[in-house]
Amino acid sequence: MRVSTKLFLASALLLAPTAFGGGVVQKGARGVFISIDGLQPLLLEGLGEQGVLDQPKGLGWLRDNSLVVDRADPVVTLTAASHVSTVTCSVPSRHGIVANNFIKDGKKVSGYAYPFTAEPLWRAAMRQGKKTMVLAYVGADATTPERTADYSLAYPDDTLLAPGQQLTFVLADLPATKDATVKIVLNPKTNETVEVRAVFGADAAGKPTVALGDFGGLGGDRDVKAVVNAYFTETSDASTLKGAKRRVFFRLLAQPDPAKVVLYVSKASYNNAYPASFRAQLDAQDLVWPDYGVHASGLSVDETVTGQLMIDAFLADVGDKFVDALGIDLLFFYNPIIDTLGHSYEAKLPRPIDAAATDEVTRAFVRGFKQVDRNVSRLLAHFGPQDVFALMGDHGMEPIHKSVNLAAILPPDQVDKIEVVASGAMTLVYPKQIGADSAESRVLAAEAAGQTLLEKIKATSFEGKPVFGRSFHKSDYAAPGSAADYKTEWQYGEALWVFTSGEGFWFGFNALSAGNHVVFTDPAALGMHGHDVSVPSQATQLLIHAPGVASRHIPTGSLIDAAPTFARLLGIQPPANCLGHSLITE
Repeated sequence: MRVSTKLFLASALLLAPTAFGGGVVQKGARGVFISIDGLQPLLLEGLGEQGVLDQPKGLGWLRDNSLVVDRADPVVTLTAASHVSTVTCSVPSRHGIVANNFIKDGKKVSGYAYPFTAEPLWRAAMRQGKKTMVLAYVGADATTPERTADYSLAYPDDTLLAPGQQLTFVLADLPATKDATVKIVLNPKTNETVEVRAVFGADAAGKPTVALGDFGGLGGDRDVKAVVNAYFTETSDASTLKGAKRRVFFRLLAQPDPAKVVLYVSKASYNNAYPASFRAQLDAQDLVWPDYGVHASGLSVDETVTGQLMIDAFLADVGDKFVDALGIDLLFFYNPIIDTLGHSYEAKLPRPIDAAATDEVTRAFVRGFKQVDRNVSRLLAHFGPQDVFALMGDHGMEPIHKSVNLAAILPPDQVDKIEVVASGAMTLVYPKQIGADSAESRVLAAEAAGQTLLEKIKATSFEGKPVFGRSFHKSDYAAPGSAADYKTEWQYGEALWVFTSGEGFWFGFNALSAGNHVVFTDPAALGMHGHDVSVPSQATQLLIHAPGVASRHIPTGSLIDAAPTFARLLGIQPPANCLGHSLITE
């Protein structure tokens, strides 16, 4: 028996709540439930203490005027599972979202899109007469009743977005008029395209400029400060988005060669907003989601951050414009920039963070936090002293130094015996279809390969540091939904085994080519999560602000208690079958 794995859910998954007196329930109070993806306590505290977070009702104000859980452990340290667990105050064995990606009924599915079965806080509030708006919070895209709020704006479907373009123009090769045509694919499924005329020139200092059709000028600043937006409407009868507005932004990228101009052309993004009337209102005001996943090879840190910050600011723009106009009682708000920075640059960030440092990574993190600070302050300005605010992350972040290809450490005859889904630093192992083998034989083969993989992982190290974190096996836990104590239930669905990497590593299971069985590679992301919840770097913070709630710090808690605490202070019932408990008592 692997009895040690019992400790995972018993001691690390959910901490016993500590109740604190105080808190005044105001009849008719409104609320804001904020998730800052990847929020790291040390960065929030460090920048707050250095006076960087200076907005009137922003991050610093909340930090100084709230009940603060210094270490708030997520249920699972993966984005999709953590958000759904937080907003349903439940666990994966009850709501069904076990990771960012996992296998369900033999098919790989996304935790961001797969239906979950527990009631989220926005549905509980709607059931009790509250009007809700959800801006990019994971799990609210109106595809199922649980995923539907009164008003929601979700991440666009990436399959409906053609890739962004990074175009290099050699000025000497352009015609005498110095113009070129930029072709943009609005929708790859219908191949509807538009063309934009770009005319190149130079300013008084000789720096390149470009004018884009009727959409204004871009350029004059090779540090990439200027952005030009263009808006197009889909017209294809074959498109599910016919009549919807598309947004494309253009940026002139830094280029040391004066004979060349490099132009970034974003994806043609759109509003994945519900109901249709809400999307129409957004479109009418040119409030259209910017490039989903602003990535291009060769961008500087500054250029990358400039693009990513557009999403965070856009979400705040929508809330700022429509919270009062639509009479919203309960706003769910999400900002991704901190998580993006962590994944991209965590291992390069000097610690402790010094806001006055001049290196590009520190400056990027300071920019990100200052933008989120402004965004939060703008939204909270619409609410009064009787209202309730909750702010938290969904997980922390760990610097990653090496990626470990688990396929390279398995014996070749066992690689094809298991289906492996790597989700961050967590790896889920499933039986794999092998010819006409029976289900029983496939499970037996996967069990044996999983046991071998466990032994190989434990025996693997890099520069003396073990890559192994924790292991969990399905047989050590009760079936989902069957136990009186849910902490003893298996949280990972159809997986037989789950492995998490040690600190500083990230697991993958990559196909092996002939002669290429490299175990350690440089990671695609310099920061990652998905480690065991007991790893301190995976924790975040939870802040609760409400009338009568004293400003104070408590050392530990769990995100599963965020929704019931928030609901109690609003004077509404928490979601049905909520497993968390309010931190505030009479």
